[in-house]
Amino acid sequence: MRPATFNPFVKPFLIVSLCVLLPHAVYAGAWTLEKGRFWGKITGLTQSTTERYGTTGDAGAIPAGATYQTRQLFLDLFYGISDRVDIGVQVPYCNNKFADVASAALSGPLSGVTLHASGLGDVRGFAKINLVQESIVATLKLGVKAPTGEFLDHAKEEAVSTGQGQWDIDIIAQLGRSFYPAPAYANIDLGYRLRQKNSANNYDPPEEFIFNAEFGVTPVDKFLLALKLEGIYSSGPRITYFAPTVFVTPVPNVSLEASFRMPFGGRDFFTGRIWGVGLYFQK
Repeated sequence: MRPATFNPFVKPFLIVSLCVLLPHAVYAGAWTLEKGRFWGKITGLTQSTTERYGTTGDAGAIPAGATYQTRQLFLDLFYGISDRVDIGVQVPYCNNKFADVASAALSGPLSGVTLHASGLGDVRGFAKINLVQESIVATLKLGVKAPTGEFLDHAKEEAVSTGQGQWDIDIIAQLGRSFYPAPAYANIDLGYRLRQKNSANNYDPPEEFIFNAEFGVTPVDKFLLALKLEGIYSSGPRITYFAPTVFVTPVPNVSLEASFRMPFGGRDFFTGRIWGVGLYFQK
């Protein structure tokens, strides 16, 4: 448990205000690359909000007078070791800030301050192993998150740290189905995240269930619309998002993405919408 000096307002902020808006989606669900193929993506996400879900699931101020802002940039790279095995890495850059914190809203070390931190976030590595290539594609995705981001072990700064200070291990089952010749697909990811103790402050975060369900259709050539339901669930923080996403492919092997995530339920998590743009490329 956190020592007694831990500010009661910081813990909810700390859990959700790092460079971890969601278990960030990477390469195309259950499908893997062909051997020797390379795939990459650059994604920018932004969020600004004055509210969060409390411990009972009700939305409220964070606290009154404060605004939480985050800007995140992700670089995802994947390579096909074989037709059934991919390896990948995700490198984030984070810019987190609490602004206009009213002195009357908090007592203690957060009172009347603006908190800001930016830099490299926690890097994730992945391995995808395709198990079934039939009408339904089944893949096992394994991930590990290293504490490469800066964890600021001080009550004034923890809330905007760019790293969580502990290792995570992801085990995810992915199921995909193409409805060819109909221009549509469906994919479901169900996973479990093993979270280690933060050695800097001895905080032991709860394990997490992570999920992503999506359906995509190509109504016209070079245009894809996907509807996603995604989020995390734990004994502590939890969040669910509905995320309409549009993809446009102006030239072969290059795609543009625009998305926004709308929260509709959570606990100890920010309520604001998350806007995103992305650039995909492969060779």
